[in-house]
Amino acid sequence: MGDFYAGLLQPVLHAPSLLLVLGVALAATQLAGRARAGLPLAFCAGTAAGALAFAVAGALPGAEAIARVGAAALGVAVALHRVPGGVVGALLAGLLGAAQGAGSLAAEPDLARPALYALGVACAPLPAVGALQLALERFPHRALELAVRVAGSWVAAIAVLAAAVELAAR
Repeated sequence: MGDFYAGLLQPVLHAPSLLLVLGVALAATQLAGRARAGLPLAFCAGTAAGALAFAVAGALPGAEAIARVGAAALGVAVALHRVPGGVVGALLAGLLGAAQGAGSLAAEPDLARPALYALGVACAPLPAVGALQLALERFPHRALELAVRVAGSWVAAIAVLAAAVELAAR
């Protein structure tokens, strides 16, 4: 498959990335107005910027740790229904996206076209965000809002467990 499509599939095939993308998608559903679209777009822009920074400067230390902590923090924020919006939310999403972008390129050193791969990784969260937002708008029900909060707690728990397993393996 091409590098762009490999980038689109990267979050599906890499569990820490999947947790982060799912956290962003769940968080966006709890915001209103421009912030609802701004959070995932800031994440996508941050992903592209992180990939570019990796391409220019090489490895970014701590990118994987930032992604893991960010996924856990997003999950907790969703579970508590305290997702930051506006500039603060966009900046945090951009930082998490940068960690995602740098980490995804670092994991794939033998790419023929890394720019296309990075573009695919940057676009990967958009279908998940769109599907969740469409479901919640089409079927506005209190049970779905509660399901989003429960899913956020699962993202947080899995991210913490994955970090603990990784630390124990060291």
